[in-house]
Amino acid sequence: MSPEDKELLAGKYKESENLMNSLIKDKPIKIKCGTLDLYGRILAHIYVLGQDGEEIHVNQRMIDSKLVFEYSGKTKFSID
Repeated sequence: MSPEDKELLAGKYKESENLMNSLIKDKPIKIKCGTLDLYGRILAHIYVLGQDGEEIHVNQRMIDSKLVFEYSGKTKFSID
């Protein structure tokens, strides 16, 4: 991986971290546990209450931001 690609990824990681913090930091969260993955890890959905009282699905908000992607465990993705 080139130094430029490493720098780009570092920026995306920070951007993703900042979004996650803005969604959940200092807020009560609700965790809905789902199934287990191939390796026995718990797959969960994270929710917070928005200012309007509506539940925000944190997982989907992160996916919608294009900073993370849903992964089914079947295909490796390249980072463009």
